[in-house]
Amino acid sequence: MDFLLNVFLILGKFFIHKCRRLEIQPLLVIFKKELKLYCRSVELVEKKAAERLADMISALNLFDESL
Repeated sequence: MDFLLNVFLILGKFFIHKCRRLEIQPLLVIFKKELKLYCRSVELVEKKAAERLADMISALNLFDESL
């Protein structure tokens, strides 16, 4: 669980810094869409850490259609 939290925190920090560099306001809606895209792309990676992360995301059902 700590692994999943750390990944989301790093992605959040990256998103904030990206918005600063682009001089746009960080919006939660955009961040959710980027997280969803990241989680879908992690499923395609065939490394152990990526598979572990994908398993955690699917087990917790984080990104269903309601987001």
